[in-house]
Amino acid sequence: PIGAASLSTMNIYDSVLSATPRPMLRLVNMAGSTSNNPAGLFLGDNSTNGISIAYDKQGAIDHFHIGNPTLNNFYHTFTSNGEFYPGSNGSAGFANISGGPVATSDLSFNAAVSGRIVFNNGHIKAVGAAPSLVVASSGTFLSAFPFTVNAIGSANDTKGYLRATCTFSYTFGIYSSFNDEIKITVMFNQAYANIPTVVVSPANDILGLSYHTSILAGNTGFNLYIRNNSTASIPVNSNHQLDFNYIVIE
Repeated sequence: PIGAASLSTMNIYDSVLSATPRPMLRLVNMAGSTSNNPAGLFLGDNSTNGISIAYDKQGAIDHFHIGNPTLNNFYHTFTSNGEFYPGSNGSAGFANISGGPVATSDLSFNAAVSGRIVFNNGHIKAVGAAPSLVVASSGTFLSAFPFTVNAIGSANDTKGYLRATCTFSYTFGIYSSFNDEIKITVMFNQAYANIPTVVVSPANDILGLSYHTSILAGNTGFNLYIRNNSTASIPVNSNHQLDFNYIVIE
């Protein structure tokens, strides 16, 4: 037909005589629209067995789809932005794999909700929103000492740098006693399907490594416990910092 028409098609069939024609090539205007229309090419041995290859434009981005014969189920999508969407139509918000600018040679695995893993020149980089943090103190002396906790740099659900800082007003003469404890709670932006492995290492001397640290991990986050396990009191001065690196993998 001339002009836009719903499901306008051109079919080419093979020469085998049968009750059901066997299309070899089919070009379809899937939407019947002169703009933003998914033009489709069907490859198959009958009208139901095969795949469709289609094009459409979503905003300013070109999309090339591979899907089922009626294109209501997309197997894969490629875009003019250099993105590959496995199992979706390439709409914003779906998981994808993307290539970076030629100058950086980045290859990114982008999650559907938040966060991505980037491979660049042999390096692995985790990118995502910072987790939420809570700090609490307990024990004979530390329960009276206020602490703040911050994520330093680009912390996320995969890796980060934590800093707990004592904000007590006194400068000298403050101590932690046996079993005094600081608990830092890290809450992930997205829960893990299974309890992940969490590795934490001190990033400064934390007073000569006099404190004992332990980790309790869960699907939604982990607790880092920093405890005075010695019988001797350990000085805790105003603005003293306890720094830790962490990495998480499921």
